Amino acid sequence: MLVRTVLAAVIGGLALDRLRVPAGALIGAMVAVAVVNLAGSETVGPGTALRLAAFMIIGWELGAQIDRSTIESMRRALLPILVVVVGLLVAAGLLAVMLNKAGLDPITSFLAASPGGLSQMGALAAEFEANAVVVTIVHLVRIASVILLTPVVVRWLS
Repeated sequence: MLVRTVLAAVIGGLALDRLRVPAGALIGAMVAVAVVNLAGSETVGPGTALRLAAFMIIGWELGAQIDRSTIESMRRALLPILVVVVGLLVAAGLLAVMLNKAGLDPITSFLAASPGGLSQMGALAAEFEANAVVVTIVHLVRIASVILLTPVVVRWLS
């Protein structure tokens, strides 16, 4: 079971990474393990220690990208950033209420509706014992939509 799961994750992750799919390693591993599961073969999760290590690596990656120029850029754009954050939180709150009324639990609803990175939102969902699969799939669809629509919007705007 463990070998099959790891093999599926590695093959799927490397395949989409090589195809240069944004977040390809993450998406490829997730899809490949899901396919194995849906095909009727049992898979296993990474366990607490490996999940903790993965979260630390994600935090390390994000922290390594923050430097003085990042802080200066954010300082110069503080007002628009605050408007975007407040607007997104209000929209996320409204969407979370809709998802909750549609049958999802409150934490899953909020995390699925909240803006954020795919891996970070999936990690938060796992941490808060929400339905991490639902949260991740919602964010995967959101990111895929942005990736597919960006070239169209850029052409339209220019």
